[in-house]
Amino acid sequence: MTAEARPAVRRQPPSREDRVGLGTLFFAVFGPPIAWFTQLNVNYALDSYPCFPHDTPRSDLLPGWEGVGAALFAINIAAILVALIAVVVSLRVWRATSNDHPPIDNEFLPPAVGRTRFLAICGTLTGFGFMAATIFNLIALLVVPTCPG
Repeated sequence: MTAEARPAVRRQPPSREDRVGLGTLFFAVFGPPIAWFTQLNVNYALDSYPCFPHDTPRSDLLPGWEGVGAALFAINIAAILVALIAVVVSLRVWRATSNDHPPIDNEFLPPAVGRTRFLAICGTLTGFGFMAATIFNLIALLVVPTCPG
């Protein structure tokens, strides 16, 4: 095969994928699960200690722990906001990279085509899923009594 017989390599304009930082993608994908995990563990610690400081459960909160409900509510709202911000970031990245790659007319794909879009849609799905889980935790916090014992 001679040099003239090789197909011409099409030059593509720089993609927006190159302008999306890896930190942005990591926040979009891993921010909601980390926020939910933190919220779940901190809420468990803060909600269980005032009711079970020793082996026997209490029917009311320990003295000085009256504001624990507001703290739990604030932690849940913060986790919901982190998930919501991650969803917005994911959707913006997904939309920004929607027209980056024209249809490919040969059999070889350029490297990393669609990686950013794939991670952005994964971030959107995980964001909505973990935001729903955190909202369910918030509803349980508001409905279930703090110390039922």
